Amino acid sequence: MTQPLGFEGQSEIVSDITTTLLTLLPEGWLRLQIDYRAVGDNVAGDGLLFLDGQRVAGVDLPEEIHDRFAALRKGMAHPERGTWFQTTYWLEQPGSASITYEWQEMPAWDPPPSAEDCARELELHPRSADAVPDWMRERLTR
Repeated sequence: MTQPLGFEGQSEIVSDITTTLLTLLPEGWLRLQIDYRAVGDNVAGDGLLFLDGQRVAGVDLPEEIHDRFAALRKGMAHPERGTWFQTTYWLEQPGSASITYEWQEMPAWDPPPSAEDCARELELHPRSADAVPDWMRERLTR
């Protein structure tokens, strides 16, 4: 496993995401929210765009944005804690970004991650036994 990204490396990837999105957003945008989720190879990213106070659902994220979130997730992996399962990223006019990470709670998915997804997650991003969340442990022991 490579060394986890430090704060500077994480900030650089988030800055890359922001810069790319700013070149792609339509005129009149006010706010963008992206929810990116991953467990093993099961990955999804959803965007909500707000234009002039109106929500526009179902924004398709370009592959390069998916790739940057995947790089961020991989770079934040820790040998004892694994990595986060979900992130929420906000971008507001004129270009102010913020991001949060969820390392323990099950991502909001329907259907939820499978036992195979969980096993693959632990292959990709190992965790110590006490860092495996209960929801993941339950799926692995079914």
